[in-house]
Amino acid sequence: MLAAAGSHIQEAEALALAKELKGSLISDDRVARSAAKLVDVELHGTGYLLGRMYRDGYISKQEAATKLSEMRRAGWRLGEDDYRAVTEYLSNL
Repeated sequence: MLAAAGSHIQEAEALALAKELKGSLISDDRVARSAAKLVDVELHGTGYLLGRMYRDGYISKQEAATKLSEMRRAGWRLGEDDYRAVTEYLSNL
């Protein structure tokens, strides 16, 4: 529980910094997503980053899909619905 509380503190600090700098935040945390909406901070997740890397020519679409799978196998916590949404987003690019 302590780690979870610490991670929310870190998310809150990152959110405050993004707000102060008028920037955007990268996070897959649902609490951070809700908070970003409340304070009007642009927020994107890992799927967006992979898609952006593909669109900007840094990786192929297949590499983006492979990285997504590798991250999940390595322990990245992403629910089935969110995983499907990211894979669909990447396939539609």
